[in-house]
Parts: sequence; C-alpha cells; structure tokens
Amino acid sequence: SNIFTNNTGGYQAVQTTLSAPGRTDINSWMAHVNTNKTDPFGIDHAIALGGNGYQLTGYSNLTSSGTTATLGNANIYNPLVFGEPNTFNSSVNRYKSSLNDINSLVLGDMITFNKQWQMILTASNSWLKQYSYSTNGTESKTYDEQGQSYATSLIYKPIDNLSIYVTYADAIQAGSSGTNADGSTVVLNPSRSKQYEIGAKTSLYNIDLSTSLFQIARPIAYQGEYGIYAANG
Repeated sequence: SNIFTNNTGGYQAVQTTLSAPGRTDINSWMAHVNTNKTDPFGIDHAIALGGNGYQLTGYSNLTSSGTTATLGNANIYNPLVFGEPNTFNSSVNRYKSSLNDINSLVLGDMITFNKQWQMILTASNSWLKQYSYSTNGTESKTYDEQGQSYATSLIYKPIDNLSIYVTYADAIQAGSSGTNADGSTVVLNPSRSKQYEIGAKTSLYNIDLSTSLFQIARPIAYQGEYGIYAANG
C-alpha cells in the first residue's frame, strides 16, 4: 500500500501481510424452467421458475498478526520500483476463514396483453448466510437471514421495433466485507438496493440502440475517517 506523506505528492510504500483473505474459491449453480401459457382472457404468459446460488470460501493467512516492512519513499511525479525487503515474511500458509452461502428462488412472468403492451413481474426469496472460522476451525455465524426481492417493468411498443419501458426494483443483497485500517476483517449485514429506471430500445439497420435514465440507491461501504470499514455512504 502507498501512503501519502505530504501535500506535494510524496508517499511511502509499505508491504504488509494481513489476516484478510488472500485466496477465495467460488462454487455456483443455476437452474431455470421456462413455459408459455395463454389464460382464459387471451393474455399470454411466459413464466420462468428457477434458482441460483453460490458458495464463496475465503482463506486467510495463518499468521494473524501479519508482517509489515517499509519499502521506501518516493513521489507520484517520480515513482520508484522498490526491491523485496529482506525482513519480510512471505509465508502463505492459509486456513479456511470465511464462508458466504447465498441461494435464491426466482419466479417471473412476462405478460403480453397485446402487440403494444407487456409487463414483466419478478419475485424472489434469498437465503443469506455468512460464517467465520478461527485458525483451529471453530465456526461462528456472522448472520443468517432471508429476504424478498421484487422487480416490475411496464413496456410499451408504439411501433414494432421501438420499446419504451419503466422499471422498479427492490432487492436484498449479501453484506460486503472489507478491512479496517489495522488489518482486521469486517463483514457487514445484508442490505437493500432500490432502482428506478425509464428507457427506450430500438433496432435500426441491424444496429441496436438503447438509452435510459435511472437512479440506484444502496449502501456503499468503505474505510471512514477513523479507519473503520462500514456503510459510510
């Protein structure tokens, strides 16, 4: 990491072995079934039922205290390449330190009222689990929660090759993880995001064109002024 030392571009380069995960493994799955149906009112339904999920396992450095070495000082207008320090412990013995287990079931329906109007409805339920492990394998649960997500879109086609749409989405997502200034790891609880969007899509001479205006609101996590990783924005 590079740390500014003055207001004229000077910085100090530091190499550190932290307890944060240095390796991750991800296993994921997905399955969907789609079907089409016309109801007694003559309205077409394209129904989708499915699920998806993943397991993300983190492996941290077994030396939890970490090792730090100062490489040297330079300036952003005259950066330097530093050599590997002789005092640095580059051990990469790791252990399973965290597990994120995320799974969702999704139900969707694209409703076609006529040639001009369509609506897409989507609902899902997510199961969000996060575990942490000590160096001797002791498991502790960070969170075990579930929640629903929703999305809906209304589509209008004034002509065959032009679609105008509005969309609203409200979704739950797994908590992010990061490190504090002292190198300790922080895992935040699940959070929600909301999105409003309006846009248009068309195709002209085999060229697809699209435009949209949208607003997304969700927590953003980063190290604050006290070096604490949290949802600060």
